[in-house]
Amino acid sequence: MPSSEQGGRSWWPRCFGHYSEFIVQRWKLVTLMLCTYGFFKELKPSEAFLNPYLLSRTNLTNNELSSSVYPFWTYSYLLCLLLFLPLTDWVRYKPMILLESIGYLGTRVLLIWGSSLQDMQWMQIFYGLATATEVAYYSYIYSVVSREHYPFVNSAVRAVVLIGRSTAGYLGQILDNTGALNYRQLNIFSFVSISLAFFISIFLPMPPHRQTYTDSTDNDSTFEVSYVPSPFSSLGKNIRSFFRDVREIFRDRQVLRWSLWWALATCGELQAGNYIQNLWSEISPVVYYGYVEATATLLGAGAAFLVGYISLTWSIWGEMLLGVISCIDSFALFFMAHTGNIYLAYGLWLIFRATYALQITVATLQVAQRLRKQRYGLVFGINMLVALILQTVLTAVCTAHYSPLRLKITSQFVVYGCYFWLIGVVFLAAGVYSRTKEGWKESWIRDKENRRLMRDLGHADLCEPLTRRPDAALLINTSGHDMDSGDEEPLDM
Repeated sequence: MPSSEQGGRSWWPRCFGHYSEFIVQRWKLVTLMLCTYGFFKELKPSEAFLNPYLLSRTNLTNNELSSSVYPFWTYSYLLCLLLFLPLTDWVRYKPMILLESIGYLGTRVLLIWGSSLQDMQWMQIFYGLATATEVAYYSYIYSVVSREHYPFVNSAVRAVVLIGRSTAGYLGQILDNTGALNYRQLNIFSFVSISLAFFISIFLPMPPHRQTYTDSTDNDSTFEVSYVPSPFSSLGKNIRSFFRDVREIFRDRQVLRWSLWWALATCGELQAGNYIQNLWSEISPVVYYGYVEATATLLGAGAAFLVGYISLTWSIWGEMLLGVISCIDSFALFFMAHTGNIYLAYGLWLIFRATYALQITVATLQVAQRLRKQRYGLVFGINMLVALILQTVLTAVCTAHYSPLRLKITSQFVVYGCYFWLIGVVFLAAGVYSRTKEGWKESWIRDKENRRLMRDLGHADLCEPLTRRPDAALLINTSGHDMDSGDEEPLDM
């Protein structure tokens, strides 16, 4: 009898474990499931009309929303990320994806049925919870596919999110213009879409602790997933392991450089995106936010998907490209702050969002390809944590109601433009210095040889200039293991 009871109690976990193993072995299927989840969680046609909706529903002014409501998202995002950062890898991503859905559902509930200032502040807190766990969505896929598939799945996962946002923007604008749905009904539509995403997330397989898998479409393609210990097994040991992994990961100069730009640029993008509707409301009452956001994300989706097919030695030219794009973003933000033409402001925002989507996809791929351990959530989370700390500083200085400056919305965007200009100058100067130190001719030759080698191997440039490595042919292998030695000196650019 005890044996029977024990068998009954273990039936569900055992069956779900077999299901997860079955799904994980089919990387295309799990990628499709994750992309479907990502599409529906972003299919929120009400998102582009948050500011006009709050202005009409709560009777708050534009300045009150800017100083007393929106900053709560930044603070919640930062606090939740501090809490979830050490847990994301340990719980193996899926619980965080479920929590992300719950956070978005809570946000919609408060938007639909709340109306007071406190309700809207709690709405932003729930939204911060959801966005803080989003790092698990982007980290999950790397734990269930082999390294050789990273370029495709990285582009697909990010592109489908952008496609979902663009679809939501166009759909929301059409429904609003035709009068089919009002702002509150658009929020109900978003609630239903997020509920579907939550349902799909339940069936995502749990990444395994440690096992070698064979790709069902290619019996020669295997990969190993590393064991990630429970956070409750040994607190002291896990804390030491956490800081040891951080030191090991960021000792790689390429990871450090890409992560630095990632954190700095994401801070600026989040801050500008959080207040762009306030700026548009200041310039003109004309509301085409849905079309603009949809077009911006669609352009970003195309740029993100093309990254997987671009043959470029990012480790040679990446820094300079980061600098140039950051300067372009700087000019876009600066002119948005000074123009009185709403359509010009819309166009500049399209440029800003598309260029950011391109480079953040590249940065994500470059960092993921160089990690030697399955701690993607840790690295991505640390980058977001740094971005949020910087964003909190910007919020406290520029926008919060207790800020001594309390800058007008146009002055805020001047500050954001100067911020991106500083990033661009630093990275462009660093890139020019590195290429001058090595020699421009040598860099071109190495770039040409590297791209030729990668074409011969049948892969895009994923990591580093392979011509500097005697074991170049082994860097991308059927086992998906990184052949790099952990004791090797990281490559200089």
